[in-house]
Amino acid sequence: MRCFDDNQWKDAYGKEITSDKLFDELEKYLMKGGTIYIGTDSQYSAGKCVFASVIGMHIRELKIGNYFFIKKKELNWAYKDLRTKINKEIQMSIDIATYLREKYTSANIEIHADVGTKEKNATNKLVDSIRGWVIGMGYIFKCKPNSWASTSVADWHTK
Repeated sequence: MRCFDDNQWKDAYGKEITSDKLFDELEKYLMKGGTIYIGTDSQYSAGKCVFASVIGMHIRELKIGNYFFIKKKELNWAYKDLRTKINKEIQMSIDIATYLREKYTSANIEIHADVGTKEKNATNKLVDSIRGWVIGMGYIFKCKPNSWASTSVADWHTK
């Protein structure tokens, strides 16, 4: 996958990290029984959409918490459409998850989607199709309010 070839990833402090170093960190974490949390969020403004994807690591009992992120900007008016934008976010997360699943075949992977079931959420009509897509790909699905990798961490990096 291209996003793992050209060292575009950054650590939680914004420092560039090589893919090899990222994989070393993931391997240590997975050896402790961790789940990989993947989420993507985006923000559309003035004809461009900033996408931020996160690979998160968190085990409360072992006091482990860390993440890595990548940002991409796309100039595309199509992302003004909410469904198109959310589908792109999910596709980006699934692409990352698929690459990691091939590398770490026994890893538990959760995909955190920036969609919510409450009536007030503009994305509530998308939840069922997104859930089916993610689960159909073999990943654990989380949505608001349990999708912290996308709604909290990735969201912060779209700004």
